[in-house]
Amino acid sequence: MLFALSVVGVEETFPPLSLPTSIAVNGFARKTIDPVFITCSTDTNSAFFFRSHRCFTIKWSDLTAPDADLRSRLTAHIKKTGYPLEVQLSEMLTEYDWMTGSSSTYIDPDERKPREIDIYGLYFPWLKEPRAPSDLELVPFIPMMFVECKKSAEHSLVLFPGRQMFSSFMIEGQTFDLPFLSGKKPASLQGPFGFGAGGFIGPRLHYHGRIVSRSFSLTKPGGKPKSDVYEAVMILMKAQSYNYETIVSRIPESRPKKASSERQSYALPFTFLALAFDGPLFEAGFVEGDIELKELNMGLIQSTYWSTGLSRPVNYVIDVVRVDHFRDYLELIRDDVKTVKAKLKENERQAIDYFRQS
Repeated sequence: MLFALSVVGVEETFPPLSLPTSIAVNGFARKTIDPVFITCSTDTNSAFFFRSHRCFTIKWSDLTAPDADLRSRLTAHIKKTGYPLEVQLSEMLTEYDWMTGSSSTYIDPDERKPREIDIYGLYFPWLKEPRAPSDLELVPFIPMMFVECKKSAEHSLVLFPGRQMFSSFMIEGQTFDLPFLSGKKPASLQGPFGFGAGGFIGPRLHYHGRIVSRSFSLTKPGGKPKSDVYEAVMILMKAQSYNYETIVSRIPESRPKKASSERQSYALPFTFLALAFDGPLFEAGFVEGDIELKELNMGLIQSTYWSTGLSRPVNYVIDVVRVDHFRDYLELIRDDVKTVKAKLKENERQAIDYFRQS
């Protein structure tokens, strides 16, 4: 607790039980005060300082709670950061059966230093309703999500789509094709898993049939573009690259230690990458040689990341979602999960054969 002392409108702040030895009078010279000659009155919220036959009456106020000005300035500052947005979206993810973690740490694959990503989510609907044994999938689909939050009051995010449509090869860095990565399942080009796990789930996700953007700009009229969105895209890809590296490194641990009469299968993990943007979002198109801007609620960015630990660049697809439509986005993801699970069940025999560990 702190106390503010004022003498003729001048304030001195000091901890309790630590008496001041000097004080400013009338805003000018500092007068030395001998703490021996101090008496306090709790009835009048005042202290009387006697020195050189002069008496100063000092009022104190409890500063346990921040003053109104400080509180308003702190509130304004916090609103400018992405933290309130992180809290809001984390709570929304929880409503949609995701276990979330804020400011999750990953290791930058190039710099090998710890970094943070705003939100990590693991889809886990059984927190609300434990699943029955009959609900257990022989090939579990495990959705994950990384979210980066960006806010801009002055700058607009403009996506520049080309003519390229989404393809399953664009999500290679998000699809954990564990049988293929373990070296046991070369591509066969036949059957529902002929193009691997990515080829199986790609057409079942909300990306299918949409045009992707490879260029984007966070800009404003008459101003310079900002790098915030580029940095967010890099964070998403690097976090997923580290996530990928970590899970793949544990493939040997997941293999059965001894022969079993039960068939054991790899799971099918997949990571959705999302950039939640609190600000104007547009798509720039060319109509009769002129640029036409169309307001967007959601868009797709396709990008690549070439880690120093890899022999080639890896592709990723990132959802760009306006914050006020993030709930709609989670509905899309929920539909994706239902569709992939249903298709795995529909192709259960082929799925078991492809994902079988031994």
